[in-house]
Amino acid sequence: MAKDKEPKPEKGKTPKKPPAKKKNAQPDVTLPLFAEVFFSFSTMILLLVTLVIALVSFMSGATLLEVFLRAVVGVVSLGTLLWFLTYQVSAGLVNARTAEQTVRQEQATHSSDFQSGAGSEVRNQPNVGEVKE
Repeated sequence: MAKDKEPKPEKGKTPKKPPAKKKNAQPDVTLPLFAEVFFSFSTMILLLVTLVIALVSFMSGATLLEVFLRAVVGVVSLGTLLWFLTYQVSAGLVNARTAEQTVRQEQATHSSDFQSGAGSEVRNQPNVGEVKE
């Protein structure tokens, strides 16, 4: 007489679980290409101008404190100007996108109102052969 034995899981091995999926996964948000390019170029310009200021100051025989102060003043002044320009470009892109979406929504509501209104007008009009009293 052989008894049927249930197979026991091996010790030390755990069953594999499927990878957990992210619930509420948000899509990657990216800036428009123009804003990305403008921001990248402004950052590179700021770094290059700062390096040029520091090198020219150092080559002209300025002390390290003077080189540092010139570089800081250059970064702050040029950085403020570039930040303002980047802000203006970003605000313009956001305003343009908002206006574009507003126009699309108005066109969608207007076209749906027109379609629903046109269908009721067609049903209420008399046929060609009928005379309306």
